[in-house]
Amino acid sequence: MIAITSGNYDAILRAHDKANVFDLDPTGIHNSLCEGWYSFFIPTFGGKEDWPTTDERISLHHEFMEWLVEHTKTLDFVELAYGGDLGLNPVVSAFS
Repeated sequence: MIAITSGNYDAILRAHDKANVFDLDPTGIHNSLCEGWYSFFIPTFGGKEDWPTTDERISLHHEFMEWLVEHTKTLDFVELAYGGDLGLNPVVSAFS
């Protein structure tokens, strides 16, 4: 799961568009109640080992994460990974 946030509406809109291009099923963009920040979330895709779409989904996820890292000047995000299917122990990665 990934949470993406920014105080720059154009930046969050670009990230949301990119998540849609990668078919990552993002939520809508939410505006914070107080400080003018915008956020959206990408849920886990629910893949399982040996399922045909799992490798493709993981690849798209990694490509999107690389894109996010390249745009950390205007975006903040946190990734929560859990479960054995990704070969990871539960982990939280934050980029700001």
